[in-house]
Amino acid sequence: MSRRTAVLTTGLVLAAMAIAVVTTAAVLLHQRSETRPTASTGRPATPVRVATPSAEQTFLDATAAHLCSVQSMVYADPKALADAYQATPEYPGLTPAQVERFRQRLTADATFARALTSATQRACGSATPAK
Repeated sequence: MSRRTAVLTTGLVLAAMAIAVVTTAAVLLHQRSETRPTASTGRPATPVRVATPSAEQTFLDATAAHLCSVQSMVYADPKALADAYQATPEYPGLTPAQVERFRQRLTADATFARALTSATQRACGSATPAK
């Protein structure tokens, strides 16, 4: 396997991992709900479900965005490219423990990894590489 192929393969795996992380975060955040107080009493009247991305979806979306950003850059040095892929993006609302669990899921859960691939395709576009 050539060095370029190895770098591209590593990038695609990381992209899939990133997509999976962001999707998971968004799904978890989506499942949260909150109540809002009424104007007259200041107390919650009826629970209002607020659609927020889940932690899983947040992880997948943030990872996909990170991978898209890295893929959009040109790196003369393969190490710089590898370092860019390995850099940890911001995961708003997620704890380091959650991020680590999602990263582990990317290698252990094929469905989660496919979710990251899908999120990356949505975030970056689904252009087919030239042959």
